[in-house]
Amino acid sequence: MIGKKGDLSSMIIMIVFLFAISLIIILFTLGFHTALNKMKQMPQIANNSNAMTSINIGENATKYLDYFFLVVFIGLTIGLIVSSIFIKVHPAFFIVLFFGWIFIIVLSAIFSNVFVQMISSGNLTSTSSQLPFIDHLMPILPYLFFVIGLITIVILLGKPKGVTDI
Repeated sequence: MIGKKGDLSSMIIMIVFLFAISLIIILFTLGFHTALNKMKQMPQIANNSNAMTSINIGENATKYLDYFFLVVFIGLTIGLIVSSIFIKVHPAFFIVLFFGWIFIIVLSAIFSNVFVQMISSGNLTSTSSQLPFIDHLMPILPYLFFVIGLITIVILLGKPKGVTDI
């Protein structure tokens, strides 16, 4: 089971990656909007309609980072589930998978709580509210990984006997 895709260690990597990418997107959005607001205050830019139009387009463009997060989340989930189809697991590993699944739920709860505490401070609250997918998915990460883990375990252990390759 070690080194194969679609197993429980892939979920740990997925949790850490989603946590990191969500924080990077929020911090980038905060920095980008702060820079754009300072540029708007400059008289050379404030008096130029083309520059103001470009700045407004730039402000609206950061919402696509939120869509990027959603696509990454869905892509990683589908990749995990599809790759778990091709792993051969003996039913005796159910206990290991079960306790690993519980560990992943606890780990995702820790990362979710850290994320919520980080965005609850200062300017990050208003920035994260501009990114609805990140703002809604990260706090419910343990519930999502409960379902993702359950589906993965059912796929890993639910193959009929005699089926070795799909």
